[in-house]
Amino acid sequence: MASEDEYVARAMRRLAEVLETQLALVKPEAIARLSEAYTSDEKRNFDSHIVGLALQALQNNGTIVRRTATSKGGHFIATYEPANQHKRTTDIAAAAARKRALYSRYLGWAQGTKRYPEGMLGPAGEAATRAGILASAALQPAQPGAGSVASILGVTLPGPADSAGYMNPIISGIPQPPVTLIFEVKNIREWIYPSSSEVFQVLEKGRVLQHGCPTSPIVPILICRAAHPTAFWMASQLGFLIIDMRAQFIGTRVDEEPFMEVRTELFFTDLYLGDGPSLRVRDRLAKHLPKTIHLVATEWAATTSSPMADYFATLRSGKLPRNDRNQLMEDLRQLNKARGKRGGW
Repeated sequence: MASEDEYVARAMRRLAEVLETQLALVKPEAIARLSEAYTSDEKRNFDSHIVGLALQALQNNGTIVRRTATSKGGHFIATYEPANQHKRTTDIAAAAARKRALYSRYLGWAQGTKRYPEGMLGPAGEAATRAGILASAALQPAQPGAGSVASILGVTLPGPADSAGYMNPIISGIPQPPVTLIFEVKNIREWIYPSSSEVFQVLEKGRVLQHGCPTSPIVPILICRAAHPTAFWMASQLGFLIIDMRAQFIGTRVDEEPFMEVRTELFFTDLYLGDGPSLRVRDRLAKHLPKTIHLVATEWAATTSSPMADYFATLRSGKLPRNDRNQLMEDLRQLNKARGKRGGW
């Protein structure tokens, strides 16, 4: 197996090749082109963090430069460009301006505008998840339409869950005790890693609920666009679930032409008009979870009764300094190892 340095070197070569044709890249586009381009093992994708390391290494050795400028909408956006701009300065400047404009448009959809202050991606992801939950017919939603839930089982959550409900699995014809599921939806471009604050937002809600109802089977579920394999390993060991939609829904209020420009030119090939239903959510709930949900709930109860649960509230903050987050994650891994778990995240 190749080392991280070898993967970074390969990604550096690939990025240099891409920049020769694209002339400018925004970072999420670079990740899309290198991390999500291929569907077979004939050409391997790079993990998203490897792409980030490769971009930094290319800056350090002078192959590329990082420039920042304000684009339409007031967004301050960085582009990566070849350092050697001989006889192509104008072309590179035009390419960079175009990429900034397209990414600024995407950020308007994601972060909100005066017209749509909540943005479009968040509500669309929640709608796709709720539609997937309803289409699965695998659980009884806690709210009509599988809507958001501020309290459940008599416990007020530390922030509403995007959805929640009760699964009554039937195994070998025998009904099993109901399991309470709470859902957190993060319809974001970034990959979810074990240290991502989004993970701990749903875990903290699950912890509060489990402590309030210590004898009830409970499973937190994080819904996202994409997650690193180590995040799934973490979930299996701690007793929660991640469902990667492998799609980023944008809703129905975007015109097709500007949508297609962003999707095509930034290589956001999993960006979709509409709000679902998410077929991945539907199928995971209907076909896979009923057989294992009680095992997951048992693992979650054990995790929340261990010292590991004390870390969730702090790690849920997206403003935690990187060094502090890294140290807390290492402490969390050691506590997990002390429980006899394999680790790997």
